[in-house]
Amino acid sequence: MDKKYDHIKYEKKVYTQWENDGYFSPESVKAYRKNKGLFFNGKTYSVIMPPPNANASLHCGHVTYVIQDIMIRFKRMRGYDTCYFPGMDHAGFETQYVYENKLKKEGKSRFDFDRQTLYKNILEFVLNNSNLVLKQFKRLGLSADWKRSTFSLDKNVIKQVYSTFEKMNKDGYVYREGYMVNYSTFYGTTFSDLETEYKDSVSPLYYVKYLIKDLNKSISVATVRPETIYADVAIAVNQKDKRYKKFLGAVAINPLNGREIPIIEDEYVDMDFGTGVLKITPGHDLNDFNIGKKHNLKTISVISLDGKMINTQNGIDGLYPKQARLKVAEILKQKGALEKIDNNYTNRILVDYKDGYPIEPMVMTNWFIKTDKLFDKVVNAIENEEVKFYKPTWKKEILRWLSEKRPWPISRQIAFGIPIPAWYNIKENPNIYVSFIYKEKIVSGYIKDLIKDYNIETIKKGLQKLIAPENAKFVIRVESPGENYLQETDTFDTWFSSGQWPQVTTNFPDGLDYKKYYPFDFLDSMWDIVFFWIARMLMFGIYLTD
Repeated sequence: MDKKYDHIKYEKKVYTQWENDGYFSPESVKAYRKNKGLFFNGKTYSVIMPPPNANASLHCGHVTYVIQDIMIRFKRMRGYDTCYFPGMDHAGFETQYVYENKLKKEGKSRFDFDRQTLYKNILEFVLNNSNLVLKQFKRLGLSADWKRSTFSLDKNVIKQVYSTFEKMNKDGYVYREGYMVNYSTFYGTTFSDLETEYKDSVSPLYYVKYLIKDLNKSISVATVRPETIYADVAIAVNQKDKRYKKFLGAVAINPLNGREIPIIEDEYVDMDFGTGVLKITPGHDLNDFNIGKKHNLKTISVISLDGKMINTQNGIDGLYPKQARLKVAEILKQKGALEKIDNNYTNRILVDYKDGYPIEPMVMTNWFIKTDKLFDKVVNAIENEEVKFYKPTWKKEILRWLSEKRPWPISRQIAFGIPIPAWYNIKENPNIYVSFIYKEKIVSGYIKDLIKDYNIETIKKGLQKLIAPENAKFVIRVESPGENYLQETDTFDTWFSSGQWPQVTTNFPDGLDYKKYYPFDFLDSMWDIVFFWIARMLMFGIYLTD
C-alpha cells in the first residue's frame, strides 16, 4: 500500500468504472443486484439536485452536495430503487451580467447586438461553462444519473414553463401592474440591480415649504429633485419625531400645482436627514414606491421614457430633468416656497455600469402572479406535515413568509432567459415604446411614430426592448399571432422555471420518471433560497399535480 494516497492516480479511474458499469442508473443497478442475487426491495427513493448556475465553475458551497449523494448511496446499498436527478440552471440576469463583463473587456456591450444574437451568444458561453461544471461534479464523486441531466433552457423545460404560464393565465392568476425598475433614458432600456452602481456627487439640496391646509403654518422638505414635486402624493414624517406630531393627519398643499396631499407617518423617514420630513414621490423613487404601496397612495409619473418632463406645466413639459430642476427652483422662489439651497450637499447618484449615465427610477408594467390562494394550499401541506423540515426554525420561517402572500413579479428586463409568450398588435397598441438596432445605431420611440419610417420586419430584426403600457392588449401564445405583432421582450424570472424543477426533470405529466419518482424524498438546500425556490416548488407542485 502507498504511504500517501494519490487521488489523481485512482479517483478518475474508479469513477469512470462506476459510470461504465452503470452504477448510477437505477435500471442498471436493479439488473445488477438481481443477477448477483442481492436484495432489492423495489421501494423508490429519489433526490433532486439544486441546479447550480451554469455561468461559472463550482464554488466551495457545492461541496455540500455530497450530503445528497450520501443519502442516495445509503439507500442504494440498502436495495432501494434510487435515482439522483442532476441538472443546471441558466441563472438569467446573473449569467447575462457575467457575460457582459466579458464583453466589456473586449470593448463591447449588449447594446451592440440585437436580442436574438445576444441570447445565442450567451447560450453558447453558458454551454461551454456547463461542461466544466459537469466535470467538477464528477471529480466530487457524485453518483447522479447524468443521462437524466436537465438544463433549464432545454426544449422540454421551455415547453412546460409555457404550458404552466398559459394555465395560470387561464385560471386568473396572471396580471400586469406597475413596478419600479432601473431605467436608462439614454439607452431606452432597463438595467438590473447588478448592472447599476452608485457614484459620489455634489448636488444642490433644495429646502421647500409646503403650506398646511387651514393652518397658518408650513412644513419644510429637503430634496435634490424639486422637478419631481409635481408627482408628490404625500408628505411623511417619522412617528417618533415629536416636532411633527401636530401635523399628522393634516393636509399639505403642493407648492407647484396646488394638489392637496396627506401628511402621513412612516418608520422609514430618517429624522436626522434634512428637516426630518420626506416628500413621497412613488413614480420616481424606489423607497417612495414601497411607501406608496404600503399606504395605498397614487403613483404619478412626470418623466417620460425619452427622458423628458411630462404632466407638469407649460415651460417645464418637454425639458430634461436637469434643465427642469433649475426652472422649477425659480418658480418655487417666485412663489415664496424656496427656503434655501445647500450647494455643497454630498450624495450618491445611481448610474449604469456601462457608461456611468444616470439611472431614472421608473414605474413600468411588469408581469405578476397572484399568490394568495396558491400559498394557502402550501401552508396547509406544511402544517399537516406532508412536507417535513429538518429544523423547526425553517418550518416557522417559510410559514411566516408564505403568510404574507406577496404578489410575485415574474418578469425580468433581460435578454437571457425564457421569453414571456405574450404578443402585442402594434395597431391596437400604438403607445408601445420600442428600442431596436438599425445600421449599428440604437433607435428608440413609440411604435406609432417609428412605423412611419421603419417597416415592422426591420424593427423585429433589430429589436432590443419593448415597453408596453399597463392597459396594453396582449395575446398569450407560443407562436406569433400575425405579422403586425411584436413579442414581449421581458423574460421569466429564473425562479419561475426552477420552481418547476421537480416536474421538468421527471418529464411531467406523462414521463415514466414522474410516475415513478415524484414526489422526491429528500432535498438539501441553503436556507437563503427557502423562499425563492423551495416555497415556489411546493406551490407549483400542488398547483400542477395536486
